[in-house]
Amino acid sequence: DIDVLVKGGLTTHMAGWAFTRGKKLPLRGVQARLGLLQEVWLPLLFGFMLAGLFDVLISRELLVNWMGEASGVQAILFGWLVGLADTSGPYIIFPVAASLLKAGIGGRATLTFLTAKSPLPPIRMFTREIPLLGWAFVMARTVPSLL
Repeated sequence: DIDVLVKGGLTTHMAGWAFTRGKKLPLRGVQARLGLLQEVWLPLLFGFMLAGLFDVLISRELLVNWMGEASGVQAILFGWLVGLADTSGPYIIFPVAASLLKAGIGGRATLTFLTAKSPLPPIRMFTREIPLLGWAFVMARTVPSLL
């Protein structure tokens, strides 16, 4: 896989560079990100499990019927509605999007699904952002997203 080769090569290069700046620097870099790994391993695990369950529970025929290239506007609207309603984070949404593409869902519907999810999901706005951050902050974030 080219992605693994590129990331492995960059990591090796950066570790070598860090070592030339200090023998303990590569280890400090690893330690700095272990905290992030501790935070995201469980959501990643659930995201991949959800995508796998999605693969086995929802038939390919049903997905292609609702969201395939031949479904036209219906596929785009369905992808948009599901993306807006989804409350999961990136650790779940991208494995699900990969499952959609693997199942033969059109690129337009999957792109719409991801796009609707990203900038302005109303579920997240009303359940998390507005109660925690307030209307003024949410509007300051939302208006530029609409432009």
